[in-house]
Amino acid sequence: MFYQQTVTILVDSYYYGKAVFSSLNIVLYNVFSSNGPELYGTEPFSYYIFNLFLNFNFVPFILTVYIIYLTCQGVVLINSKLFSKRKLRDGLSVKEVCTMLSMYLWVLNFALQPHKEERFMYPVYPLISLNAALALVNIQKLLSTFLPKLQKTVTFFIGIFFLAFILLSISRTIALYKGKLK
Repeated sequence: MFYQQTVTILVDSYYYGKAVFSSLNIVLYNVFSSNGPELYGTEPFSYYIFNLFLNFNFVPFILTVYIIYLTCQGVVLINSKLFSKRKLRDGLSVKEVCTMLSMYLWVLNFALQPHKEERFMYPVYPLISLNAALALVNIQKLLSTFLPKLQKTVTFFIGIFFLAFILLSISRTIALYKGKLK
């Protein structure tokens, strides 16, 4: 990352004949200037929510439910002073929490900006998939702990979730492909 930014700064500065920090300029113009964010149009707060449902079908719902659970768990942990530097209760590591938090903060940050484009979400698509997998694993562990007799049922429904996700994803891909042929 540092190497790429250094090369970008050097190349841009060479061609412009002065020190240029293009990444910083993009943020300053699109986020902090008075006319930048609205120059190409604005969208409502819900734009990315609908877009994520379109691209990831069930996953945003799972992530929404899971962030509510994590928030409640965090409040309980902070209030009960059970927070450990290495692990959170139920085996959730600080590394997992930071990974999840980075995705939620990214989406929230760009959802609050007036100008929205789908390409702004591309960098977090892998994090969305990773967070969904972590959420499902932790939900399965949680349900298996509290409902040990229903462990096979929980596993079955998670399998059904994956099957539905795969079928919906394939159907959307086919619809996009067929739509481009006509």
